Amino acid sequence: MAAAQRHIADGYRWVVDIDLEKFFDRVNHDRLMAAVAKRVQDKRLLKLIRTFLNAGVMESIDRFIHRKLKLKVNAAKSAVGRPWERKFLGFTFTAHRQPKRRIAPKALSRFARKVRKLTRRTRGISVETMVEQLATYLRGWGSYFGFCQTSSVLDRLNSWIQRRLRSFMWKQWKRGRRRFAELRRMGVGKNLAAQTAGSSHGPWHISRSPALSYAMPGAFWEHLGLPRLHAR
Repeated sequence: MAAAQRHIADGYRWVVDIDLEKFFDRVNHDRLMAAVAKRVQDKRLLKLIRTFLNAGVMESIDRFIHRKLKLKVNAAKSAVGRPWERKFLGFTFTAHRQPKRRIAPKALSRFARKVRKLTRRTRGISVETMVEQLATYLRGWGSYFGFCQTSSVLDRLNSWIQRRLRSFMWKQWKRGRRRFAELRRMGVGKNLAAQTAGSSHGPWHISRSPALSYAMPGAFWEHLGLPRLHAR
């Protein structure tokens, strides 16, 4: 991605995007593993990669060992286009003269679906368990997509995630008396706590209220173990 970014900055404005159909089913695995072994020394990791490759093979690997690679282009996924119109490894670029790496829309959509699933208000688990499960996903996703250069997108995702968690908490508290007591325990003033606890609005609306924002700021979730997405 960094190399492609340099090419765009140097003035190249077209990209030939070619997808190889069923690449890992067709490629000669021994040749591929030999190339990987030049850069990876850990034998356990090499064995794991080999296992991943074998898991997706329909034909016998032996049929490919002594043959020249026969690869097929997937026309439906290949095209000639502008760099900012194509995605690569989950990323794309802005259309500026000095382009920035940004997360591809489809990758953001997949992320949103996963987070919605993990933070459903109807899940019968504690907020601590929810944060633990969410943190596992966020650490992996953030380690990869933190390579983007659009930190504002990550900031919006952080805010959205925290709002979903506040909405879950509000749903868990269920009744006005419990909600009032929890808000007071978290330092919210009596009048504001009473006004918020008595509101007829739903959890998603309340999740961005001054009371819940004060009671459960970013530091609150970080204390529970929620990592913050940030660009590297």
